[in-house]
Amino acid sequence: MPYQLQDTGAGFIAEFSGTLTDDDITTANSEIFSHPMWDLRSYQIWDFLTVDAVALSEENIQSTSDKDSRAFEVPPGKVKIALVATAPDMVEFCNLYIESLGTDHITAQVFPDREQAYEWINGRKK
Repeated sequence: MPYQLQDTGAGFIAEFSGTLTDDDITTANSEIFSHPMWDLRSYQIWDFLTVDAVALSEENIQSTSDKDSRAFEVPPGKVKIALVATAPDMVEFCNLYIESLGTDHITAQVFPDREQAYEWINGRKK
């Protein structure tokens, strides 16, 4: 599955298309964490709107959530993660990720489009 990762200076935007696999999530997450200033970014947008099929395991979603929770426990470690999805199976996996977070250093929500995600990131939407 192809994905594109953009560093905006304030955050990261990961946009996925095609079939989404566990490896895609792991690879994108690793790319973010390998960035020399990843911990200074205040948000991440994970856009799944053009994903055609989902081949994810609950175990990997929970493992990713656990890794993210541990990574953001170290200050400055406050981040907003906007998950953009409308397909029911993708929304279900996004909600599983959110429910599995084990830290208050990450605030995450699911949005139906990027516009609402940006509003939330910028504090104009709760």
